[in-house]
Amino acid sequence: MMRSLLALALVGCASRTTPPEDESAGIAPTPVDLIVRGELRPGDGSTVDVVVNDGRIVSVLRPGLTQMQYSAQKTVEVPVITAGFVDAHAHPYGLGRLDSQLVLTGIDTYAATLLAAENAPGTGWIVGRGWDQNDWSDAPEGGWPLATDLDAHSGDRPAAVRRVDGHAVWLNTAALDLSGITKDTADPAGGRIVRDASGVPTGVLIDEAMSLVHPPEDALPDRRLWMIRAFELMSEAGLTGAHAMGLSDASLAVYTELAESGEMPVRIWAYVEPESQAAERLMATGPWSVGHLDVVGVKAFADGALGSRGAWLTDAYADDPGHFGTPIHAPADIQQWATALHATGASMAVHSIGDRAVHHTVESFVAAHAAHADSQGTLRVEHAQLLRPEDRALMAEHGFIASMQPTHATSDMPWAVDRVGAERLQWAYTWRTVLDAGIPMAFGSDFPVESHRPALGLWSATHRTDLAGLPEGGWTPGERVSEDEAILAFTRGAAVAVGNDELGVVRAGAPADLTLWSPASDVPWTPVATVVDGRVIFEATSGAESE
Repeated sequence: MMRSLLALALVGCASRTTPPEDESAGIAPTPVDLIVRGELRPGDGSTVDVVVNDGRIVSVLRPGLTQMQYSAQKTVEVPVITAGFVDAHAHPYGLGRLDSQLVLTGIDTYAATLLAAENAPGTGWIVGRGWDQNDWSDAPEGGWPLATDLDAHSGDRPAAVRRVDGHAVWLNTAALDLSGITKDTADPAGGRIVRDASGVPTGVLIDEAMSLVHPPEDALPDRRLWMIRAFELMSEAGLTGAHAMGLSDASLAVYTELAESGEMPVRIWAYVEPESQAAERLMATGPWSVGHLDVVGVKAFADGALGSRGAWLTDAYADDPGHFGTPIHAPADIQQWATALHATGASMAVHSIGDRAVHHTVESFVAAHAAHADSQGTLRVEHAQLLRPEDRALMAEHGFIASMQPTHATSDMPWAVDRVGAERLQWAYTWRTVLDAGIPMAFGSDFPVESHRPALGLWSATHRTDLAGLPEGGWTPGERVSEDEAILAFTRGAAVAVGNDELGVVRAGAPADLTLWSPASDVPWTPVATVVDGRVIFEATSGAESE
């Protein structure tokens, strides 16, 4: 059984802080690239110097000892140093693309959402994301937005706007017509077309039904620009990397080109679609790397999302009796893929939100692990929002990764109990319980579903409130984790999730991936600088003192 994440991380963070007595005697200081001074977290509260040269950490020393041994081309002094923060579940391409789309995130009325559609950028199809019917006080009867209402605000342009979680799309009538979706169109496997009482589609497609819509493909130059923009946003937020989920062959080709050309300053661990050519290669020969890009695994879907009632539940939704959610990839397929990937040392990540989806994913993983118990690949339950005790025990026993997103909880808390009821809420978003069970845990955000800023994830994980501090005392506060535990989940936990034994630690010999912070107790932390391979890829204009 894999040791707990906390135990792994504490071992990994241990570093020599006092050199041998003869190491500095009578020797001229060694020139190095960079020295970063600040409080190391997790740590004992003391200030250290992290000495960096040729992309790696040379030493971690008390400041009084550093000047006797090293002279640096650049010295940066900051309040707090951590290992580089990595988002363990993200969609960088979607983040970079936001500036060119209609963004409806945070609009709390249906009327205002419709008005925003009138200002959609570009020409041709209106595409975008961000609406959330749970936030609308004036939602139409039945809760879902309507194509006919969108028609009045989209002109003659077809419109396809994804829900905030990416698991539903809202179409206008022009888009329905171009897609050939009528009363006679059957619901595809793993998807649902929302209809009125007479069976006519009303404009919303859920999960696999979204595949019925085909807006124009993004142009290659746009794909490159959007990915480069995403890397900039990530570095500015303090992220040294991300696990990019669900890549198509076309997207992977652009990531590869950018990695080969040196235009990828952050690290990307790619999880590809199960039906892709890249997935076939992973199952045949295992992972591969190009520069800062590591192609490590496949990402599948066991179900949809709670917000759109697509998460697959054992018992019906509390607010929709008779509805159990939507299974997407069949458990037998997931087991087959996981077994083939585990055989080559590749990773399998499965989106599993509802308790029934999590159960089938864990059962599939148990079979894959039994077939290849010595595999170096990881088996990951993505989101694990409703995690039953029996499945939690199996995850702990076999070392399966719980890849969780703290900001999902603070976004979902206003309506989660309506979906699942008070009894099942005890299994929901259970970070403290997962950590105490000894399950390796990695934190992310699922951006652009949530903000890409990991500081907001730290806040949610440690407070379980919104940024205004509500609800007072926190939502199900027993599931909070400490700041150090949250830091470890974003650093060492993210490295464990991809089977990396070097990253996520600050110690001599490790790659010099660092996030430098200005911390606070009453607001989210502020990133001061981001370092990858010893190179400062982002530095704020204030907050860090440099020499």
